Amino acid sequence: MKKSTGSIELPDRLEDICKVGHTLGFYLYNNDWWCDICDKLGKPRELLYYCDLCDFYVDANCAKKRLQNNIIYHPSHKHPLVRIPRQFLGECDACGKEHKGLFYHCPTCASSQFIHSDCAFLPKKLQIQHTTNDIFSHIHPLTLAYSFPKTDIESKRYPRCRVCHLGFSSSSHLWLYKCEKCRYYTHLDCATSPGRPTTLPNIYVYSYF
Repeated sequence: MKKSTGSIELPDRLEDICKVGHTLGFYLYNNDWWCDICDKLGKPRELLYYCDLCDFYVDANCAKKRLQNNIIYHPSHKHPLVRIPRQFLGECDACGKEHKGLFYHCPTCASSQFIHSDCAFLPKKLQIQHTTNDIFSHIHPLTLAYSFPKTDIESKRYPRCRVCHLGFSSSSHLWLYKCEKCRYYTHLDCATSPGRPTTLPNIYVYSYF
């Protein structure tokens, strides 16, 4: 059986596409099925990848895109994110800033988010002293958060970034780095920039210790 689509030769097994990390095998399926990536109906006797542990189906075209590194599973979103094939200038829905370059988006959602590739591959945890060349430090590791903490929103506490001393956007969906043990929050670029950011003079900084 020739397992190829276009110029891409498909492997016998597919790794790292299932959310729970299972390996998918290559099959010819005798019944109708739905691709869990693109949500399209698959017909009997079509080539597909399948996991019998979690009942996960992937058609050959989606497997091809995955092999071309066009699809990622990101913990910030329930659907797979697809890389847009061309570079463009646009606003990133993760950091709220304008970027030029490659973006990922969700083709499944009606109101698709666009995430710049730099934000899509940010580390899930970091020590701020390592990423800022020891200009800033904190005793605990910081964790990437995909929205502003709900408890702070409900209590109307809006801390400032501990690096640049500026406030956060009123949009609660923007990502940030936070400490899980204390109220230490930073903007994404502040936590990952090796240079000292611009700060505003005479600005009040909230203290939570």
